[in-house]
Amino acid sequence: MDHNNSHLDIFKGVTSLTELNVTERYEMVENNHLIDDFSDEDKVENQVDFWKYQENSEIIGYFDRFEADGYGEHIVLNVDEKELHLPNLTALNGKTKTAGAVKGSKMKVVYKGEVKAEKSGRMYKDFDVFVK
Repeated sequence: MDHNNSHLDIFKGVTSLTELNVTERYEMVENNHLIDDFSDEDKVENQVDFWKYQENSEIIGYFDRFEADGYGEHIVLNVDEKELHLPNLTALNGKTKTAGAVKGSKMKVVYKGEVKAEKSGRMYKDFDVFVK
C-alpha cells in the first residue's frame, strides 16, 4: 500500500476541505432543489413552556427568577411544580421589579390587553401584577 496516496482513499479522491464541502453540498441537491431528508429526530422542540397569555389571561405561581434571553430578560414562575416562562414585555417586567418579587414570592399575573400609552400614544400589552 502506498502511504502517500492512502489519505486520498479516505476522502474518496477529494484533495481539499473546500472541495469536500462543495461535494457534500451538491450531493444534497437534486434537480436544483434541496432534498427533504429531515426526520422527526431533526425537529427542534421548545425546551421550555411559555405562558400563552392571550389564551389564558391569568396565571398564579411562585416567582423563581429573571432569566436572560436574546432581548433582555423574562420572568420564570414555578406553576404546579413546573417552570413557566413569561413573555419579555416591559410592562410586565417593570411591575414585577417594582413589586420587589424575590424567589418564592407568590404571584398572580393578569393580562389586561393592549392599552395606549399616555405619553407616547403607542400601544402596548399591559398586565396587573400581584405579589405576596
